Amino acid sequence: MIHHNIQAKIIEYLAGHPGSSYADMRPAGVESNAFSYHLKLLMKEGLVKKRDDGKYRLTAIGGMISHNPKKSITERVKRAYSVMFLMARNDKGQWLVRRRMYPPLFGYVEAVLSHPVDEITVTEQAAVTFKERTGMQGAFRVAGTCFVRVVAGDELLSYKNITVLVADELNGELSKEAISEQCSWMSIEDLNKEEKLAPQMHDVIRLVEQGDLFWEELRYEIDPID
Repeated sequence: MIHHNIQAKIIEYLAGHPGSSYADMRPAGVESNAFSYHLKLLMKEGLVKKRDDGKYRLTAIGGMISHNPKKSITERVKRAYSVMFLMARNDKGQWLVRRRMYPPLFGYVEAVLSHPVDEITVTEQAAVTFKERTGMQGAFRVAGTCFVRVVAGDELLSYKNITVLVADELNGELSKEAISEQCSWMSIEDLNKEEKLAPQMHDVIRLVEQGDLFWEELRYEIDPID
């Protein structure tokens, strides 16, 4: 857990600015000695790493807890994080994707994400989130589920339980707000050329295109991230 507001500010800053210098990270009004002390504590706990070029980044665990600093490291690492992949394809055969702008896997292309909530069904929540994030309306169905681990070297970057939902009907156009938040349509050829593609994307598309309800356990190894 994060135990001090200076530590929370460091985690919050690095979540949006990977590869930052000491000077960039230090909040205005915070003395260097105090800042250095809390930065060292975060590094000791394995939440922040200093790169070879002298700049700092969140580790995978640091990126995980940046979404909710009140949860312990143990809770984050040992439990699969539940998310929903919202898969939609247009008349041109292109898939709707979003570039991830937070760690881990900062800058990687993946499906539009949603999260299950207690009040409504997953298909209803998928439609609500899809409308909010894209400006379009979609009628979703559950296509399958996957447990996905992504590992870089000896570091676990991500462990998720992904429910994959597919939009059989689409109405409207991708909004300007969605485009500014890195949503776009990409063909399979575009995805093949993408240098930062979430490793599960091709397998998820393959499973969706098979047409049968699926369950898979997938594991991927990627190059270490700095």
